[in-house]
Amino acid sequence: MAKFFKFIVVLGALLVVALIAASFVLRAYFTDGRVRAMLIPPTQKALGRTVEIGHVKVSLLSGIQVYDFVVKDENGQDNFISSSHIVLSYELLPLLQKKVVFKDIRLVDPSIRVIRDWRGVFNFSSLALLNKKAAGPSGQPGKDKGTAVPTELPFTVVIKNFSLENGTVHVQDALEEIPTTDVIANADIGLELGRTLADLSYQGNFRFVVDTIYKGRQVHNEGKIDFDQDKLGFTVDLTLDKQSLQFSGSVAQFMDTSKLPPFVVNVSGQEVDIDHLLASLAVLSEKDVGTAEKPKVVAGSGKKNGLSVPVDLSVEGVVQIVKARYQKMEMSDLQLNYTLNKGVFTVSDLKGKTMGGEMRGEAVVELREIPSYEGKMGMHGLQLAELQKTFIAQSPAQALGAMSAAMTFNGRGISPEQIKEQISALGEFSMQSARITGADFSRSLASLLGLPELNDIDLQDMVGTFAIKKGVAQLRASTSNSSFAAQMNGSVGLDGSLNLPVSLNLSPRLSSRLESRLKAARYMEKQGDRIIVHLAVDGMMNSPKVNVNTSQVGRQATSNLVNEVLGEDATPEEKAAGEAVKGLLNNLFGK
Repeated sequence: MAKFFKFIVVLGALLVVALIAASFVLRAYFTDGRVRAMLIPPTQKALGRTVEIGHVKVSLLSGIQVYDFVVKDENGQDNFISSSHIVLSYELLPLLQKKVVFKDIRLVDPSIRVIRDWRGVFNFSSLALLNKKAAGPSGQPGKDKGTAVPTELPFTVVIKNFSLENGTVHVQDALEEIPTTDVIANADIGLELGRTLADLSYQGNFRFVVDTIYKGRQVHNEGKIDFDQDKLGFTVDLTLDKQSLQFSGSVAQFMDTSKLPPFVVNVSGQEVDIDHLLASLAVLSEKDVGTAEKPKVVAGSGKKNGLSVPVDLSVEGVVQIVKARYQKMEMSDLQLNYTLNKGVFTVSDLKGKTMGGEMRGEAVVELREIPSYEGKMGMHGLQLAELQKTFIAQSPAQALGAMSAAMTFNGRGISPEQIKEQISALGEFSMQSARITGADFSRSLASLLGLPELNDIDLQDMVGTFAIKKGVAQLRASTSNSSFAAQMNGSVGLDGSLNLPVSLNLSPRLSSRLESRLKAARYMEKQGDRIIVHLAVDGMMNSPKVNVNTSQVGRQATSNLVNEVLGEDATPEEKAAGEAVKGLLNNLFGK
């Protein structure tokens, strides 16, 4: 037992001596100058910026601690990145193989300044990592002397994990297109420098939270970016005035600054008020009144169109919204595919549910100063009750049944006012099992004609066509049931105004009853045993007015009276004189 105890004591003493020796060797190896040589040259080489270090503390247990670490901006004066405290945890055994392996590098409470100058150039755009040519510490590109041989380090550097803890990013834009913003960020990055810059490989993620108020709109952003040297993926939650959207996607070859890389951006949301969102975006994008005009240059954009979208920008993705609202129209399960290429925004496979039915469509938008567009839209099974609730103010009438429609359209503008004024469309529609009950105009019509059967209007299997231009839809439609056949040919304004002549071809049964109750019926137009009633429908959709077309009745009455006077055996001369009398009397009723 005593020997065992003695063995433990000796072993402990040896361990203590080993630790002291390792600490001594460590301090001798990782001197202040050597740590600077390990950190500053490769960092300056990778970034193309001047790097400064205050002082270094080395400990066997806690690793290397660097104080007052600074990466200068391109001008060599301002700080681009700074941290008062950096912790470097290393592995001892790899040192024997001339390999420096940092288990963890932690930047505690660092600060990064992102500045955009009046030319539209960001201060990080000149980093050597983002350029093909290596840059010197001052940030100036190195001279091209053919194929340069990279300077080799005496050891390989591996960083298993790089951590950014509670960092702050300050963003400032001289063009004032990006609001002054402070970002709280965290990051974990794995980095392997190798012996030359060409051997650089890295992967990691960046997490951030942004809160700012811009032009009176509150903006909240939080997200995560995952990246390596080949590809960048991102997920961002954006809340703009309580409207929340999630963006996710990827960017390939994002380190190639010779051209804009292709983007994949998918958009999703739970509940979105499109009107409110567009209004907020319009406020955020408009110029400040009284602000002097500054030259606008987007780095790497080349030529631009009227909306300042780079023509070489390529984006594609999918939009999925659970519930959306636009111009009083409620939509659900809204989904579409889109591409943006050479200033042309294309929407395909648009589908969703609205007003009890389904819609599908596609569109192409030319992104000019005032966008122009064309496309197709189809709707199936829209419930008339939902249509009435959406587009017509409170009314005693109740619409039942369903409607389907298909159309092609084109126009210019993006605001609801511009769309109403500029849109042109051609289409067709049909109604299934449609019926209007309790409407004031139908009750008035039934009372006027003395036909209670017209109190409720049956529009079974109505079909029609329409053409929209300059805010007015020219409408042609027909329908028939056991009581009447109807034809209409007029206009419906997109503001709800009506100018819609309607011809009712009454059934023989109703024609007979109308003649027995209304003396003027004998002067109405007839087709065999069916009376044709010409109506004028005007007013607004929520309060239409229906009147008998008196000019039509007058013309028919004139024709009937003259024919009765002449009789069936009138000579050609008498018939010619009769036609002249008809023309004279018709002027009393209007043409």
